[in-house]
Amino acid sequence: MSALGLWQRGWREDKDERLALTAALQAAVANLPDLPPEARQIPEWCYRKRFLVPNNPQNGGDFWPFFWDGEIIEGIVSWSTDYDYCKVIFKPDPRPGTVACVFRHRPAQAEVILNIAALWSRADFVEAADAFIARGGPAAMGLNHFRDTQSEIILNAPLTMDEVFAFCGQVPSLEQLCDAAKINTPDDEDELWRRLVAANYLPTMPYWLEQGAAQRAIDRAIAAVEERLRRYLKAKT
Repeated sequence: MSALGLWQRGWREDKDERLALTAALQAAVANLPDLPPEARQIPEWCYRKRFLVPNNPQNGGDFWPFFWDGEIIEGIVSWSTDYDYCKVIFKPDPRPGTVACVFRHRPAQAEVILNIAALWSRADFVEAADAFIARGGPAAMGLNHFRDTQSEIILNAPLTMDEVFAFCGQVPSLEQLCDAAKINTPDDEDELWRRLVAANYLPTMPYWLEQGAAQRAIDRAIAAVEERLRRYLKAKT
C-alpha cells in the first residue's frame, strides 16, 4: 500500500525520484506471491499521454529516438484504459515547445507490472486500502486521492511511432491566421472569426488529430524531413 501510494503521489518529473519509486513498487509486487492474476493482466487497449520534448533532460531529447528509431524507451510508467481521461483530464494544458501525443497499446502480459484498476475492483483490496488510509499509513493521501479515478495500469512498454493514436496542437492566434491568409480588412476578419466559431476552432485553443489523421500527420512530417535531407545532400554534391 505504501509503495503504491508513493507511486500515485508522483515524482514531480524528478528522474531520480521516479527511479526510486519504481524500484520500491517492483520490490513490493515481487514480494506478493498471492497477488491475484487479474492484477498482472490487461485484456484491453491502454493509453498514455506524453508531451514530446525536443530537449528532454530525462533522455536527451524525444524527437531523435521517436523519428529515427521509431520508439521512445521510457521504462516503467503509468498508462490508462480510459482514453478520454488521458485526452481531456490528464495534464490538459498545452506546454509551449512540446507536442502532446496519446499512444495506444495492447500490452503483452510480460509488460504488465500492475493493473491498479483491477485491484480496486476487488472487495478485499478495497477493505485493506481503506484500513491503510484510516490508520494514516505512508503516502495514504496519494492512495486515497487517486483510488481508481485514473483507470491506471503500470506497464513496461515503449512508445512507438505506429501506436500514436492522437496528436494535440494549438490553433494559431487570430493575427497569425489573418497574416497567413493575407486578410487585412475588418469585414474579412469578421468572416474568418465567424467560420472559426462555426467550426469550433477558436484561436489559441488546443485541437486534436486522432487515429488515421494522427498517423497521416506523422507521414507528412517524415516526408518533409526526408525532402530536406535530400536537398541538403544534393547541395553538398
